[in-house]
Amino acid sequence: MAFAANILVSRHGDVIEVKEKSHEIPFVLEASASAERDLPDYMDVDLGRLRGTFVR
Repeated sequence: MAFAANILVSRHGDVIEVKEKSHEIPFVLEASASAERDLPDYMDVDLGRLRGTFVR
């Protein structure tokens, strides 16, 4: 299985999440704790679970 940063995800209900083993990477922790971001209105984001779902 191959993974790419530029995958196509655009359907209602599609989920993007950080892999469990990456939850403790300092860069990921810093980015999720930062209030300096714009969250698009078409995404429902759960920062605690490091997961986002397309809602439209």
